[in-house]
Amino acid sequence: MKNKYFKPIDPRKTKPANFKDLELFKNKLIELSKKIHKEKFIKIKNCLVCNSKKLKKIFSSRKFQWMECTKCGHHQKNSMPKYERLLQFYNDETVENYLNEININYRLKTLTIPKYNFIKKFIFKNKKKRWLDLASGLGDMPYLLKKKGWHVISTEIYEPFIKFAKKKLKVNHTNLLLDKYLEYHQKNDLKKFSVVGALGYFDILPNPLKHAKMINKLLEKKGTIAVNIPINDSVSGILTSTFPEDSLRQITPMDFSVFSKKSIFKMLNKSGFKIEGVWYHGLDYYELISKLIQKKEKKTSEKNVQELLVFFNDFQKIIDKNKMSDLLLICATKIKEVRI
Repeated sequence: MKNKYFKPIDPRKTKPANFKDLELFKNKLIELSKKIHKEKFIKIKNCLVCNSKKLKKIFSSRKFQWMECTKCGHHQKNSMPKYERLLQFYNDETVENYLNEININYRLKTLTIPKYNFIKKFIFKNKKKRWLDLASGLGDMPYLLKKKGWHVISTEIYEPFIKFAKKKLKVNHTNLLLDKYLEYHQKNDLKKFSVVGALGYFDILPNPLKHAKMINKLLEKKGTIAVNIPINDSVSGILTSTFPEDSLRQITPMDFSVFSKKSIFKMLNKSGFKIEGVWYHGLDYYELISKLIQKKEKKTSEKNVQELLVFFNDFQKIIDKNKMSDLLLICATKIKEVRI
């Protein structure tokens, strides 16, 4: 397994960083939580990855109780509404500020292209260029892939993302969930993919293991799955458990899970994949500063706090080198067929 560490970025260009934007974002999450809590909740009795019943309470955030699996370290809510009911919120709300980003070109240069360059190192050389991009968001990855000569299918159910991708990037997302797409794919006997990208996907699912196995079904033998996933055994994870009510990126109202390194590796192994490469990177230092901003005194100088973000890359590099990053980009090869 090959490891890579650190990815430079200026989070002020991709995340809310000033006092006003952070406050608005936090309030948006509070309001979304209130809407979800009006639904009927169903208790989650087993670990969503290893199926263990050994779950312990760890903290509460916005009235959601979070549990930890004592076997694999997976974090998950102890109850949530039915996924079918949650879909209305996926269509009405988003927990990210992507649509307000300054420049899509900055995103392509600092996020999309580096991810693609890492993933392509692990693609089996004889594979045809067919890529399925799940929950594709703005459409920046399929936009890049088409320029690189790939045949791309991208899925997305959030309407503002679908409109943005079509208008700004001429990317036409398929508005289907994975189970429906798999059914359509098999019914029409379509060619399997050489790569499936799940770059921000598994944490919002009630059944992530099942979805990993569905991805296996869509991949050719020796095909590649690329997963970008938030991690709980990280600096951000520690901050989240210490200040759960102030968490803006992990444990969002829509999340079912926050994976541990052990639980994401276990899920991929159980789904017929062999892990080939891991890129440790993240926004832990940004998470720390966002916590400081939320705990600030009223007279705190915004300029002084913003100056702390200038050192983001210096601090984040240390965190990544120690494998305490809050994001992993994992590339794994399909080595066997599995049953769903």
